Amino acid sequence: MAKKDLKLDGQSMRRIDGAFLMMKEFAQNDPGHGSDTYTAVLVSEMGCQTICKQSPAAILADCLESVDVEPKHGASYRRVIDSLRTLSDVRERTRVIFLSDARPGDAGPYLKYYCEYLSWLGANSQVLPLDTLQVYTIGMQGTSDFAILQQMAHLGNGMHLPCQSSIASLRTAFATVSRTITQRRKAVGSGQSFNDFAKPTRNNRKERSQFYELPGLITFGHKNCKLLRGKSTEFVFDGSEFLEKVQEHVEVSVHNLPFDRGAMRQVYMMRAEGHDELVGVCKMGRWTDETYGIKEARRDVKSLALASFLALEFCTFCDLQPEKFRFVRSSIYQCHSEDSWGLTADHVFVGEEHLNTRFIKFSSNDGFVNYIDHSLEAQAFVHFTYEACGEEMMVSDIQGVRVDNGILLTDPQILSSWHGFGPGDLGAGGMSSCMESHECNYLCQRFTKKFKAQRQSERMPGSWTTLVDPWSLAEGAETYS
Repeated sequence: MAKKDLKLDGQSMRRIDGAFLMMKEFAQNDPGHGSDTYTAVLVSEMGCQTICKQSPAAILADCLESVDVEPKHGASYRRVIDSLRTLSDVRERTRVIFLSDARPGDAGPYLKYYCEYLSWLGANSQVLPLDTLQVYTIGMQGTSDFAILQQMAHLGNGMHLPCQSSIASLRTAFATVSRTITQRRKAVGSGQSFNDFAKPTRNNRKERSQFYELPGLITFGHKNCKLLRGKSTEFVFDGSEFLEKVQEHVEVSVHNLPFDRGAMRQVYMMRAEGHDELVGVCKMGRWTDETYGIKEARRDVKSLALASFLALEFCTFCDLQPEKFRFVRSSIYQCHSEDSWGLTADHVFVGEEHLNTRFIKFSSNDGFVNYIDHSLEAQAFVHFTYEACGEEMMVSDIQGVRVDNGILLTDPQILSSWHGFGPGDLGAGGMSSCMESHECNYLCQRFTKKFKAQRQSERMPGSWTTLVDPWSLAEGAETYS
């Protein structure tokens, strides 16, 4: 944090000074509007220095203005968790913004300690466990292992944001955090959890695994993996119906511990037996009480197949190479027999390609747009699907990785006017929020021009012909269960 490489008005400043400047601005803007208290802690491998403790925003801003520190030594992430333990109040929501520009010197011990802390917090929380803690991590320029910061954010129900060597980039990261906190506050204020679709009915709900492994560990052996046998099912959407491809006998090796999680699923490393080079991920229901079964798996894999079809059409209309913007292939795996995980023939999980680089959330299902790592293709695609489906359906929650000058995506959320794509389908309200935050770009102009030409050639009154008939999908809604 002592490196002097942050740019502000042509001048250079230390990373620590830039961080303090942004925290001061954050406090002055105060997303809690006076209702929150703030604590600022400076962490190194030598210890923790509390700059301000549980004070109003104005006091935090004053403290940050007057403090003078000299960054020394490396980073100890366990000391971050020590600070969280001290601050945790199981009766209230805790929001954390953690900035780092270095790989932790204690990656393995930190993760074990973090998992123990999260387990304790979930068991004792007096509010919804998914809302008790929200961890936002900001990886400053030079961060040597973004994957650990990303994992920290995902396990903490939050978001990871990178930033470049400029105050402008750092300011955008803080602004994104502020907007997200405000959105979550509004959701809770309206009686909903931000992760309402995964809201547990009780606080003692048990996760399939409460411990995680460090990301990037892809060795496969009998000590760290289990062999699962079953059948796989893949879907392809051809524009009017879903085609089903079943392989009756498959074997896959799956790591014993997950390395990431979402609201409903945990993510494990996976390899198809007999295909050593085909390393993928296994997405298994997060909770042991089988809330993620065949119904949810079929819905998710079919949503991905539908998004894949629309992505191919999007590339055609926008004159893009198909490999530059695509979704991963995904299959449902059903276990044949019970094993040491307690998985039965009724248990399913989803397997798909491994995205082995920094994961980026380009947009959400409720209007969030990533302006730090922005993608014109991702934003235009959301608009394209809205128009291509007659404004009755759209693909949202665009997320994935940049690879080979293209974008590889996963886990889309289909929004529909009839709420037909699971609890994450926010319906017309979600579509309206996504379109309100959308800003058209040259790709939007490109496909809009072609759509209008198609409408004129077919002499269609009103809107142009849809590429996907949303109402045929609505009528066949039972195919999603």
